[in-house]
Amino acid sequence: MIAGRVKEWNRERWLAPAKVNLWLRVTGRREDGYHLLDSLMVPVDLCDEVEIAVRPLARGQASSIAVTADWPEIPVGRDNLAWRAAERVLAGCGASAEVSIQIEKRIPEQAGLGGGSSNAAVVIKALNALLGLRLSRRRMAELGLGVGADVPFFIWCQPAHVRGIGEEVTPFRLAQELALVVAVPGVKVSTAWAFREFDASLTRQGLARNLSGSGALAWLGPSSMTNDLEEVVVRAFPEIGEAKEALLGAGAVGAVMSGSGCAVVGLARSPSDARDIAARIATRGSCRAYPVRTLTRQPARLP
Repeated sequence: MIAGRVKEWNRERWLAPAKVNLWLRVTGRREDGYHLLDSLMVPVDLCDEVEIAVRPLARGQASSIAVTADWPEIPVGRDNLAWRAAERVLAGCGASAEVSIQIEKRIPEQAGLGGGSSNAAVVIKALNALLGLRLSRRRMAELGLGVGADVPFFIWCQPAHVRGIGEEVTPFRLAQELALVVAVPGVKVSTAWAFREFDASLTRQGLARNLSGSGALAWLGPSSMTNDLEEVVVRAFPEIGEAKEALLGAGAVGAVMSGSGCAVVGLARSPSDARDIAARIATRGSCRAYPVRTLTRQPARLP
């Protein structure tokens, strides 16, 4: 490179899909307070759009990270998982760069759909490509775990059996694509709060040792749709229970709260049924509803 020449910005635009938990069992808690989970997680085609622009700097120069988002509620500094993902990649790989991240939100926040974690995962993958870091998927997942428990799942971005604190991701082959409806009532649920309430509920009931054991081992359809956090969360946010009843009443063959809530995912018989169910939910005006399909891989990058 000619001395003094400024390097060009390189850009990539990614779709960052949401996820739903078709089952979620709490199997224990580590001494450091982190809960051990057993969950079947699947990515769905409700996606944020994330543009990552990078300009490499000479090694040793101070990096900079900037995040913008089209929702004012989204943090744009260190509290944003995409920002932290960029910081972790640069620090972990000894790279220096200017990084600009633009997020167009489509995934409701604080709904148990993993939007922030998905944004973080695509930032890790994009920086790997744009900076030529040659990180393996396993190494990217390790970096992502330091950002958030759901990030390793989104690095793999395919149906998976997820255990531990999110670090054990085993790809799971669904027999067929599932037609789902995601219903989102107008409440927001903190993940940390949900787990505290779960722990407090066990203590109050004298069931501190009565956790869910090894969890489900196969996807058996509606009978497998369960979430250990649902009872305590619905107790505080009855709108979530009402969304579940609305899905079942509109024709879903099964329904369960996703993650720590507030979203509820309903299983439909077909994509056309999913669209009909979502339309029925929308006319009631109590919550937003999205007909979605499961994905088997990371969506193609945008032009």
